[in-house]
Amino acid sequence: VMDGGEIKLLRNVELAVRNNEAWNMTGDREITLLGEGFSICLVGQAISVGDNVVLNLGAEGYTETLTIYSESDTNMIIGVDDGATLNMYDNVTLGPSEARGQPGCMNLSDRAVFNMYGGTITGNQTGTGNGGGLALRERTQSTANIYGGTISNNTSHGYGGGIYVSGNT
Repeated sequence: VMDGGEIKLLRNVELAVRNNEAWNMTGDREITLLGEGFSICLVGQAISVGDNVVLNLGAEGYTETLTIYSESDTNMIIGVDDGATLNMYDNVTLGPSEARGQPGCMNLSDRAVFNMYGGTITGNQTGTGNGGGLALRERTQSTANIYGGTISNNTSHGYGGGIYVSGNT
């Protein structure tokens, strides 16, 4: 979606990337991803949201489901940085995921904002990193606002099974 807008899944999708790169969303725009009852399987890399993008997973009042998960021993599900905002709504599930040396599900850094209005972060785990569900890094000026939803059954082999906060974010 070049200029922003809405993406509706029409079937289950497997996202594979070349050269070990993330699925990048950049540029000053707003994107809404609606599941229509389908899922996205990430193969090899995470979704990367940056450069002031606003990504909405689901929408207020939207009743269809969206599940985003990664294959075993790949990477976290989503990284949010560089002033980007991630909004998560009811009927969205992030997980399961296994990640080595990084958060299991989501990492917030460099002025990122995460607003959780609903949905579920579950079944995510780190191999050696911190933050099975969600990680906020020290001195990144990142913010997590959790208004609703569930963060459960996430595991870290470091610190913070559900949420890991490092110092002053």
